[in-house]
Amino acid sequence: MIVAIDDFNGGAMENKGLNIFNSRLIMADPTIATDADYRSIESVVAHEYFHNWTGNRVTLRDWFQLSLKEGLTVFRDQEFSADVGDRGLQRIEDVDSLRSRQFSEDAGPNAHPVRPESCLSVDNFYTATIYEKGAELIRMMQILTGRLGFRKGMDNYFNKFDGQAVTTDDFAQAISEVNGLDFSQFKLWYQQFGTPKIEVLDEYDSTREEYRLTLKQSIPKTEKQPEPRPFHIPVLLGLLDRQGKEITLPADEVSFNTDQEAVLHLKRMEETFVFKNQKAKPIPSLFREFSAPVEVLWEAPLEDLLVLMQKDRDGFNRREMAQQIYLRVLNDLMRGASKVPASLLKVLKEVLQDQKIDAGFKAALMTWPSDAMILQTLKTLDVSALRLAREGFQTQVAVACESQLRALYLDLHKEPFLTEISTRAFGVRNLKARVLAILQSLPESDGNGDSSGVLALIETQYYQSKI
Repeated sequence: MIVAIDDFNGGAMENKGLNIFNSRLIMADPTIATDADYRSIESVVAHEYFHNWTGNRVTLRDWFQLSLKEGLTVFRDQEFSADVGDRGLQRIEDVDSLRSRQFSEDAGPNAHPVRPESCLSVDNFYTATIYEKGAELIRMMQILTGRLGFRKGMDNYFNKFDGQAVTTDDFAQAISEVNGLDFSQFKLWYQQFGTPKIEVLDEYDSTREEYRLTLKQSIPKTEKQPEPRPFHIPVLLGLLDRQGKEITLPADEVSFNTDQEAVLHLKRMEETFVFKNQKAKPIPSLFREFSAPVEVLWEAPLEDLLVLMQKDRDGFNRREMAQQIYLRVLNDLMRGASKVPASLLKVLKEVLQDQKIDAGFKAALMTWPSDAMILQTLKTLDVSALRLAREGFQTQVAVACESQLRALYLDLHKEPFLTEISTRAFGVRNLKARVLAILQSLPESDGNGDSSGVLALIETQYYQSKI
């Protein structure tokens, strides 16, 4: 029941009978396929299979509900990939894609709601907003209810609507009613467009032993959306002490979903949350798991970000704090700074030496922000300054961490399973390539000589590569 077509103009199509796939997303040649190819096939096959329920057995009342099947099924294939692979790395990959593709769409002239009200052509609906932001809306429902509550809601949805054509409102009602929640304000996510910006302000009163966290949301105003209303934004939260240990949060200060995760409900344009009995100023871990598709504006001290990068129990936020640190340093270098902070270099050495960190996650921690992410922080782009900042940053990291990088590369090169097709092997290969990419920035390895021996390592890896 599958046909593979080289020139199919999409990834695949989940017809109830014959399934159509782009050949590159159903077949892989082991002699040339990359790790990314294998993971894409796994994800796309899962996506089309899951459409049997979310899209076929329960389908759409009209085309304006397209995200009800596509956003929901993207969420399901993301969760599948997280379960069969590495959940933290999958979340990082999904958010990187969202930021590079959907955030720019939301900020441009083609911005539109997840549930549009009109169109010139149905073809125009197949966008990152419908698919990827639509998936984030489903994920927020799961965060509000917890995974157990969300499963109850999904069972309710299928029991009520199997064989019917329904709407996003029907889905939201099915999830909310069995969990005793009101999604009236939450459904604004389907009606309004634009990426909300969340400004974070905090203060500590040592006399009262009171920590106050203020969150302000702002939503882009346009001719089509002159007076946007505040979103209902779930904020997965943790508080850490100065040593990076988790602080227990009492139920009278936060809400807990069915997974016993602490959630703040930001429902107004500005809200202040008060945490009492705090012996010292805590470090907030905000939007764990990227609990809402927002842009966070937080001028936290570098020392706080470094604690979160090293100690936060949420893997996504550890990597997120690393990205924020790198963005800050790169921006400083573009503005004329000459040195990467010694405190950051010290932490990077510790990360490289930490054998408890999985190879795939270590590679993510050692990967600098993409150009697309950097561009979102700049009002004007100076391409030369950005290139010099990137090169200077990586060179300083390579010089400061050279011994740790070399030791790690040699250890990875000895791994016996490097030819496997597995999540573990994917991570090792990714980290090995990442370490080598940083090492090649050593000043001696500039193409005019090889006193460092790095060019020889690159040549050896190239000719000894088995897959």
